Amino acid sequence: MAIVKPYDAMVLCDAIVDLISRAQRPYQFRVTVTGKPPHAQSRTYDIGAVSDDAAAHEGIDRFVKEMSHPMRLLDALL
Repeated sequence: MAIVKPYDAMVLCDAIVDLISRAQRPYQFRVTVTGKPPHAQSRTYDIGAVSDDAAAHEGIDRFVKEMSHPMRLLDALL
């Protein structure tokens, strides 16, 4: 049986995308990402992207990077 560490938890989250401006490409989107426990926090990012899907993906990637515990990197190195 493996020991589950709190920082091994996968970051689960939802993204809400709002169009700010489409005056020029890339379009400007405001992406609000809300995590599910144990990462139950909310972050808002202003992102330039060609589509709302790309903006959501970028927002989720940023959120996961912020919420990932640095100890996970140390475990990978050991």
